[in-house]
Amino acid sequence: MTIDEIYDTALYLAEKTDDDTGYIDSEYKNQHKKKAELLIRQSIRKYAYLENISMTDVDRFKTDEDIPLPSFILKNVIPYYIGAILCCHDMESEKYNILIHEYQEAINQIKHDEQIMDFCDILQEME
Repeated sequence: MTIDEIYDTALYLAEKTDDDTGYIDSEYKNQHKKKAELLIRQSIRKYAYLENISMTDVDRFKTDEDIPLPSFILKNVIPYYIGAILCCHDMESEKYNILIHEYQEAINQIKHDEQIMDFCDILQEME
C-alpha cells in the first residue's frame, strides 16, 4: 500500500467524500494532503521504531511507492489514526471518537494476536 492509498482510505473512513458522487472532495483533499502525508510518515516511522523494523529514511518514500509494512497496519491502523486526526482538526468530535475507538480496537487486535502467538510458542516448547 502507498502513502496516497493510505490517505485516500483515511479520507473515506473520516467520511470526507462528496455524498453525491462518492469521490473525495478535491478541495478538501488538496487542503489537507500535506498535513496528512506528514502524519502518515510519522506513523510509519513510529511503527517501525516500536517493532524494531529497520527502514530506510521514511521521508524518501515517494507517495506512490509501496511501504514495506504489514498489510493490517497499512490498511487499518494508520488510516483510522489519520482519519481521526483529520476529524479532530476539523472539530468533528463525534467522528473523531468513532475513529479513535476503531484505531484502539485495531491496536488491541494486534496485541491479542501477539499474545496468542506467544502462548502457542510456550506450548510448543513444553512438548
